[in-house]
Amino acid sequence: CKENGYLYILPIGYGQGLVRYKDSICFVDNLFLKQAGKISMDYATYFSTTLIDINKNVELFGKKIPIESLCKINDISPHEIIVSLKVKNRMEQIVKSNKELPKELIFVVAHPNHFPEKGFELARILSQAHDKEIAFLGLLTGHSPEAATYETKFKEWSNTNQEQVDKRIEYVVIHEEELSDFIEENEGGVLIFEQCQEKPFNKPKTLLKMCRELRIPYYIIQSNHKIEINRVLVPVGFLVEEKEKGIFCSGMGRFLKAEILLMPANDYGSRARNNTESIKTLLEKFGINHQIVEAKKDSFKVEIEAAKKANELNADMILISSSRDYGIDDILFGPKELMVIKKSPVPVMIINPRKDLYTLCG
Repeated sequence: CKENGYLYILPIGYGQGLVRYKDSICFVDNLFLKQAGKISMDYATYFSTTLIDINKNVELFGKKIPIESLCKINDISPHEIIVSLKVKNRMEQIVKSNKELPKELIFVVAHPNHFPEKGFELARILSQAHDKEIAFLGLLTGHSPEAATYETKFKEWSNTNQEQVDKRIEYVVIHEEELSDFIEENEGGVLIFEQCQEKPFNKPKTLLKMCRELRIPYYIIQSNHKIEINRVLVPVGFLVEEKEKGIFCSGMGRFLKAEILLMPANDYGSRARNNTESIKTLLEKFGINHQIVEAKKDSFKVEIEAAKKANELNADMILISSSRDYGIDDILFGPKELMVIKKSPVPVMIINPRKDLYTLCG
């Protein structure tokens, strides 16, 4: 040290995800302390000529120390600083409404440069049918604007569109890699993605990867899709988890009064037909209008066939399940759900197979 003073050691270092800044400051007891030496694995050291009580809160970045100032000094991005942190509370929302988020929210995932008109239209239909709130959800990535940009635009969208819905429109911004954990912790209801030119919405394969661990359904739609839920086309394969589609078919029939078009795969075996019968039994129990449509393809291609026949069958939406596991072809060329999204002229609703619901017996 160049002068007499005190060294203060904080129990956080690069082992906990703190970036190894070339230079930084911290704020404590109304004083700014300058970094002393290098940040080690478990500790960061700061210097002051003032004796400070050890029982004080310390700010590394925040209101007193804007994260942008650290970025400028160290030539790094805010995203790099935030996502490096490994402390438990890192997944907390960066931007959120003034109250706790309601459960089973209908999240419209959006980029501030593109208002998801069709995505919001679908959210309004679901909100009215299920009596649930809508929230704009921003995902911070290495290519995205700052969180404050999301906040400004989401506030504007919320105020502009509030009269179209009965309940308050929420908004929240999180990090992309924490999507699944955030949705599970907040008991989200459904996610809606509208494709556009902004990253990551310009690549459905990226969206599918982001949603891989979700336990709730999600929609992927395009800006030219017509948004109605009067007839839902449901291809049914031979895997046991195909029966899960019945729950969502029932919901759309009961709350949205949609007609369900069941399309069992044209397999040699009977499993796809049996799965279809199970779904049919559930629909009949609730008096839901439905019919069986014939497929020419087997379980491996019936969902793609459904996408191609959607207009012919006057379907407004397709309900599919994502791949249970990815094979080498899925990795190289994309999974079958990607092909469905690309070929479908209508919105696609996707559910992920629930591994925790099925076990091998005997």
